[in-house]
Amino acid sequence: PSYIRNTKFPHVPLPLHSTGTCEIKVSKCSEDICQLRLDFQTMSGFTAAVGVCTDKFEAEGQTGVNPPSICGTNTGYHMYTEFGATSTDTITLTITYGDTSSKTWNVLLRQISCSSSWKAPTDCVQYFTGSTGTIQSYNFAGGQLLNSMYYNNCIRTEEGFCKIQYKESTGQTPDTFGMETGKTAAEASSDGCPTSHIYIPNLSSDGIKAISITPAQAEAYISHQCGSVFGLDGSTVSLALVSATKPFTVGVYTNPATALTAPTTGFPLDYTQLPC
Repeated sequence: PSYIRNTKFPHVPLPLHSTGTCEIKVSKCSEDICQLRLDFQTMSGFTAAVGVCTDKFEAEGQTGVNPPSICGTNTGYHMYTEFGATSTDTITLTITYGDTSSKTWNVLLRQISCSSSWKAPTDCVQYFTGSTGTIQSYNFAGGQLLNSMYYNNCIRTEEGFCKIQYKESTGQTPDTFGMETGKTAAEASSDGCPTSHIYIPNLSSDGIKAISITPAQAEAYISHQCGSVFGLDGSTVSLALVSATKPFTVGVYTNPATALTAPTTGFPLDYTQLPC
């Protein structure tokens, strides 16, 4: 493993004298390397206004499918990036300072072999293991959902488990679910979330039986979620919902052009795998 970090870390850096970018090239340490895992042990001060990153962190491999650019506060988050198939493929990490405010970052880099048991499924930007856990949108800790997100969070199916339950995390600050500007209730229809949503396939109360729908609800299973509540379409009460569709994934999409004004905070979701 290796680290990249800001000058004088762990001390808080002084304001910068100028804007600009810094590129770091990561080469494979052996031919049998497929992925780079980045753990943001510290990342704060990267400016995000209405979802737009003035400062940003980018990771780009050679496959043409890359994680989104991120900014804001992402301490404790992680990210997987694909190298590519050839031994000379590299990953480029680019840090952009769009303003001169102080920024702190300390990122652990670990290369993962193609045969490793902890290699993530291809193109899973975050990968979670264990029968329980919490998934958060990037910069949820900063209280602002980011534009131009298009990626998958993947959860490894643990032995003996066949379904997975999701619910809003409890006791969170800021607001626990806010995926689209101007919403005051749940929005859970495929055509009702055009600018931002999370995608979890075939949610219902138990992941097997269809939801009892009203004439206003067109879908017997929920796959899209946006609005201000994680739950049934039009509801103001959050619910725990279950998916039996494998692999277990939580997709995230936000439009690159829509201003995500407050209180569009993003989400934290607690997951619990359910036994067969």
